[in-house]
Amino acid sequence: MNQRTRCGLWRERGRTVAVVVDTEGRCQRLAPPPDDESERWDWLSSLAAEHGLDVELALTESMARSDSLLHIAQQNGIQTWLIPDELADAIRYVAFGHQRGHWVAALLARIPDAGAWRAHLRRQVSNDDPRQMLLL
Repeated sequence: MNQRTRCGLWRERGRTVAVVVDTEGRCQRLAPPPDDESERWDWLSSLAAEHGLDVELALTESMARSDSLLHIAQQNGIQTWLIPDELADAIRYVAFGHQRGHWVAALLARIPDAGAWRAHLRRQVSNDDPRQMLLL
């Protein structure tokens, strides 16, 4: 299994919870992404600086639709995994109930490493990859 360092993001009670899970399975809670757009760029830059340039994000599809973080991550070349809301809700309910958002964020970070569930995810990559050639 090719595990990557990944940051799981989960929204609970009007705030975003962020947890990084490294390749060894160690979890680290992070300060949540700020609300200010320019500060979000800085937050993602510091995430990459602290946890490696190949750090990935994992968040729910509804969060990706309602939050600018996916767009900013793509512009920064950060690979992002989109997890169906139904899958994330089922994991939250079965594993931890309704009270532990940081544990749900950590689980979201690990889902792409689980081969059986990977088929249910969508992988988003940067549109501005310098290695890609524009075809006319």
